[in-house]
Amino acid sequence: MDSFNTENKDTVRLILGRDGFNIKALTMVHKEEEAILAGHFSPTGISDLNISLNRFLLSDLKQILYRGPYAKASTQFSGMMNATTLFRGSFKHPNIVIDMYADDVRAIDSVQNKRNILGKIDSHISYFEYVSWIGREICRPVKRPTSSTRLAAYWITAI
Repeated sequence: MDSFNTENKDTVRLILGRDGFNIKALTMVHKEEEAILAGHFSPTGISDLNISLNRFLLSDLKQILYRGPYAKASTQFSGMMNATTLFRGSFKHPNIVIDMYADDVRAIDSVQNKRNILGKIDSHISYFEYVSWIGREICRPVKRPTSSTRLAAYWITAI
């Protein structure tokens, strides 16, 4: 199996304190893909942390998750994804937002030799003050090039 290696794009600027850490720049790069971490994280106080994933190739999941059940599964995915995770607030009052957009997503089953085109996937998940909101939209191409099938699902849950 090929290895998945990343390298830091620039100097890491990290400040450690009694209340957590502040990271000004951590950009890890693999080919055209990049993961960026920035912000302040405090396990006992208020945090403001951003994590971004840009131009991530879903086909690299098998290399990254090589020890888990996904690596052994016959179905693998391809396509490109951008994602952002924001963690604001504290553990007692968290405000978490996860946005993901993937394009040209395909599920490939190597055992059955089947390919399923999922198309575009747009997902938004948020949690704040005991309320979670999940929205997902899948836009799947159909045989006619001018149309598509759109599936949208939204959930709001109070905990």
